[in-house]
Amino acid sequence: MSIATVVGAVALAAAPTHALLSVSPAHVDLVPGARRVVAIDTGSTQGLAVAARVAGLTLDARGRPRLVRPGDASPWLRLSSQTLRAVHGHAQLAISVRRVPPHTAAGDHTAVVLLTATQPGSRGVLVRMRVGLVVSVRVPGKVVHRLALGARVTVLRKRRTIELVLANRGNVTEHVDGSRLSVLLARGGRTIAVLRPQRREFLPRSQGLVLFGYAPQLRGVFTVRVGLWQSTVLTVRRFRLRL
Repeated sequence: MSIATVVGAVALAAAPTHALLSVSPAHVDLVPGARRVVAIDTGSTQGLAVAARVAGLTLDARGRPRLVRPGDASPWLRLSSQTLRAVHGHAQLAISVRRVPPHTAAGDHTAVVLLTATQPGSRGVLVRMRVGLVVSVRVPGKVVHRLALGARVTVLRKRRTIELVLANRGNVTEHVDGSRLSVLLARGGRTIAVLRPQRREFLPRSQGLVLFGYAPQLRGVFTVRVGLWQSTVLTVRRFRLRL
């Protein structure tokens, strides 16, 4: 799963609306002292007010975004305004990074800018829409890429899913997909299936689960080969697993 955009649209009551809150770009990369202007589109011709605030962001074990307080990079961000008026459905917001504290670790630090618009629905019921814009602040210094395969492997047979633990011991955000990680199932020396994971991201100095779905007909005991590519280096783990 990508954390480029965290969406938490909430209707205060079930009411149809034609508005769709969005922000571009969907992910902002900054360095200390930098500034970036983003475009906000409410999808409505009404002059809606959009509230903006900064929060901390983390990912749970399965890569789902969670708001936290205090946050990693959230104290460093400054917004040009906390309340925006969307004229003809459009508005702009400037995001800047003040000087980070001394001795801050090099690498990526993450926060989220929450944008909330409220619009009356067709029955006069308020519909609240919220979008989270992820902001990554790269603190200068040595960049470290270091993913590590964990020892835990779990089979969820009812969901036909294999869960594999992966740790990001580096200092930059890493994305993991089928180009970097795969699971090969073999039996009797013959490859039966190659599984690719659902794409997700790992924040620096974190660990979580990577999910592999498998077909219903794959049952029994298999020899499993897990391959993880980092640059030109391939890390391999082998074990036996019952599906």
